[in-house]
Amino acid sequence: MKTSLNGGREFVAIPGPSVVPDRVLNAMNRAMPDIYGGELVRVLESVFDDLPAIARTEGTPFIAIGNGHAAWEMATTNTLSRGDQVLVLQSGQFAVNWGAMTAVAGVEVEVLPGASDGPVDPAAVEVRLRADAERRIKAVLMVQVDTGTSVRNDVPAVGRAHQPAPPPPRLVVGSQPSHRGERGE
Repeated sequence: MKTSLNGGREFVAIPGPSVVPDRVLNAMNRAMPDIYGGELVRVLESVFDDLPAIARTEGTPFIAIGNGHAAWEMATTNTLSRGDQVLVLQSGQFAVNWGAMTAVAGVEVEVLPGASDGPVDPAAVEVRLRADAERRIKAVLMVQVDTGTSVRNDVPAVGRAHQPAPPPPRLVVGSQPSHRGERGE
């Protein structure tokens, strides 16, 4: 399928924007698979068989289908309670959006300001957490890559910066593969 240059090239906005190569568009140009039998069911069964070892658990895996925003909501509702306080590390817009979503769940959100087009400053994280004498901050929320701005954060450096606050708050990272194909932390 050729796309007219008048309307621009087809692209996916989440995550992204990302141009969809012709080979991918062509691979998607097929009938929907049978969701009750055949190859799709065999693949899903193998995922359920293999996932506990990957996740280092003996429990039954639960697979939720959703985008990054759904993962943020699951992380928030499964690790925090109403009245907890979190520190959101601003770099681009996605972490701030995650903080806004978390506030709806009744969690107190503080945004550590950062550059809208630059990475998180680990030293600023350490300073803020050391100032939390009452240890009210239960979690630090950050994204590995803000795909809208292409800002990539140094997750290990932020992890080291938040360790001196005993006990350290939970570090929760919205992570995805970077443009170099590296895995998130």
